[in-house]
Amino acid sequence: MFEEGKLLIGGGKIPLDMSGRVEGSLSGSYTDEIKGQRTLYHCIYARDGPKGFTMFWKDLYSSCFKNFGDMTRREREVALFLLMKGKVVATNVKVVPSRVNTECLFDIMCKERYMTRMFNYIVFRAEGRVHEDWNDDFFMSYNDLEERFGPNELCTTEWEQEREKLQSNKVKMVPRQLGGVEEARQGPGLGPTEAMYKEAPFHFKVFVYTVIDKLDMLRAEVKRIAFNARHLV
Repeated sequence: MFEEGKLLIGGGKIPLDMSGRVEGSLSGSYTDEIKGQRTLYHCIYARDGPKGFTMFWKDLYSSCFKNFGDMTRREREVALFLLMKGKVVATNVKVVPSRVNTECLFDIMCKERYMTRMFNYIVFRAEGRVHEDWNDDFFMSYNDLEERFGPNELCTTEWEQEREKLQSNKVKMVPRQLGGVEEARQGPGLGPTEAMYKEAPFHFKVFVYTVIDKLDMLRAEVKRIAFNARHLV
């Protein structure tokens, strides 16, 4: 769709809706070399203008999507939804507040992975599992979580509202994906996740414990922390 001029580019415009120029070129993809650096361009026939007018624009920087090579099903759905709604502009430069660029999209993906990891960990704790259980057989994707806890009102709307409350600086250190190679590279993956949990926003803990119907565990945790704090004074 990007190559066909149907998605937003820099400036928040769609190539199909932009005025064309006389270039003497056919529609398709072309490369241009400046100072030894090759740049890919896309070309389409313009709707606005006389017959034969064309519209050119640069291809996406490959670095824009280098972090999205291992997107989960949920993450692909989020990215596609934002693109179709026109909320994501296919550029790596800053855009107006009402839209996000690909760098902002990466922040959204980090938040998604943070939430999934923390949700898994809280369920892990609530079920009293042992260290050896923290593996791919236990891990649940967002779709798995929604299927399991949907009856407890876990839904996309509530999930995305919680996502909006998260600060980007809190989620930057989340591994690219829960489980698999990235988990193994951190050594005992449970350890780093436990550390993340201690710093997790309280509103998110309330959200998860409420959904899994274990809010009493969070209350006990708060009381324990308060008790320990009093004895440190």
